This record gives sequence, structure tokens and C-alpha cells, in this order.
Amino acid sequence: MKITKPLALAVATLAAGSSLLLTSGTAFAAGADADPATQYVNTVDQIQDYDFGNQFTTGTWVADIESTTKEDAFAFGPDGLSTDGTTGAYLLTGTSASVPVTSLTELIAAADFVSTGTAKFGFVLQTDGPDLRFSTATGTTGLEADATYAFGTSDGSEMTADQIEEDYADTGATISAYGFLLSYPERTPATVSSITVGGVTTRFTPTPTFTVAPGTVPAAALRTTGVAVSASGFLPGETVTAGYGAGSTGNALDTTFVADADGAVVGTLVVPADTAGGDYTLTLVGTTSALRLQAALVVTADPAVPAPAAPAAGAVPSAVAPVATPVRAAASFTG
Repeated sequence: MKITKPLALAVATLAAGSSLLLTSGTAFAAGADADPATQYVNTVDQIQDYDFGNQFTTGTWVADIESTTKEDAFAFGPDGLSTDGTTGAYLLTGTSASVPVTSLTELIAAADFVSTGTAKFGFVLQTDGPDLRFSTATGTTGLEADATYAFGTSDGSEMTADQIEEDYADTGATISAYGFLLSYPERTPATVSSITVGGVTTRFTPTPTFTVAPGTVPAAALRTTGVAVSASGFLPGETVTAGYGAGSTGNALDTTFVADADGAVVGTLVVPADTAGGDYTLTLVGTTSALRLQAALVVTADPAVPAPAAPAAGAVPSAVAPVATPVRAAASFTG
């Protein structure tokens, strides 16, 4: 997997309004992706055909496919959206806000791109004239600091993000869309798992699930037998860490999982520390995908240990017989 910059999992902030659902009246708790801004695109029907006459729309992905239909060009699986290398395709979506060209390097530096094969970052520069569709010319994915970009089928000139900013700074140009180019011109397979630009993440993997059973557990049981967890939506083979408590990842637990070929993990989580009763959160984080799932857990406190009964008022302590002390003396015999 190619990850274009470190994934700061521990400092991610749990946004207000995250979906944490404790299913009432059932024996389990159901969780969800902890980032409510995440968009899941994991069916061909969610991708529209590219129309040169239309503007790009935030949250709508369009595909410009070289020589076939989207049904034939794309496949979805646990790893994400894939092409087999027989045809090239460019997928784009509108930016969440107008981005001046002078912020291009900042936009790229903050982006994430998890992919394999010949998948290359790209963007559209909106100008007074025709829109310019750039794609990576040099660089593994196009998010490297020294990556270069070329647009359309021009003379093949390549520019860094800094050079694009400088050349178009006085034109009022803006970044109107971003996305990626697949299998072109190399004609080799490519897979995209996720892309994050402008703080918005799109995942092309299956919509995740996360259940915890039981959803309500005594503190003593949590320390000994633990709770059963079952989750999906991770990348096949990636390590999944676990946390317990409040915050974006909770307090780290020693238990880790490895996602199977379908991106699923199943196991048991035991929290060894003493825990007071109350509402808590279990968190699972994929170390490659950065997928973060959370589920609510209700912990019931251990029964209080009764204190020794105090003597009744005015009661006289019972007398205690003295302990006999042996006396050493010479024995005498008669007769």
C-alpha cells in the first residue's frame, strides 16, 4: 500500500455528531465510522459518466473512461476500486470550497491517498478559458513534494505545484475538482482504497460494520472474559489496533487484530484495568487505511464490598480469657 503522508491517528478529533448507536433491547452494541464526513463510494451506480459541459459537484464522482463503460472498467472489492489495466480512466469530484491556485501546494501537502499500482493524483484548474485537467507526470502517486504534473495532451511540459502556483497566481484560477488517473498510460492494474482532500475522505471500500457483544457488561467480566468484537471494512491484511475509553482512539489496549482477506476482524477485547461503571467507547483503528470505528459500551460497576459492622452503641466488649503461661520447674516424685 502507498500512503502519501503519515497518518496521524492519535491526534484525530472525534467530530460532534458521530454515529454511535447502542441498540436498545439487544445484547450487542452497533458502532460506525467515527468520522461523519467520510463518503463511501463502493458501487458503480455511485459514479456518473463525465460530461464536459457540466460543473463538478462536491460529493459526486464522475468518470472519464477511455474506451469502455464504467461497468466494464471498474470492480469493487475489500481493497477498494480497481481497474485491470486494459483501459484508462480519470475519476474526479468537486472541491468542498473554492480553492485558489495559490493554495495548491498546501492542498496537496494535507492530502492522503491510499492506493496500489498505477493510480495518480490529479486536479482540475478552472481558468477564464478552458479548464485544465492536470495529472501526475512524475512521482509515485502525485502527493510527493517534488512531484510534477502535466495537463491534457499538451506539449508534455511538466510543472511542480510551486510552478503552477507561480504561473497562474495572477489569473484568478481556482482548483475546482480533484481525483485520480488510473492505468494510463502504463496499462497496468490499479486500486484506490481512499483519498482525502480538504479534510474530506472518500473511501471506495465496503461500508464498515462494528458490533460489540454484550453491549452492557459488568466491570469484573470486562477484566476477565471481556467482550466479543466483530468488524469489517478494513483493508485485507492490515493491522487493527484497539482502544478503550473516551476520545478519538481511547486508551490503547495490548490486543491487536489482523484483517482477513475480506477486511474483517473478529476477536475478544479484555480491559485489564479497574473500571468504574458508566458509558465508554471501544475504538478500532486500521493502521494502513486509517479507518476508525467506534461503538458505545455500558459498564456496570462491581458490587460494593460491605464494610465490617460497627459495634452497637453502649455495648461492652466481651471478656477475653487470659492465655495460660507455662512455668518451668523441677518435677518431684514420691514413693
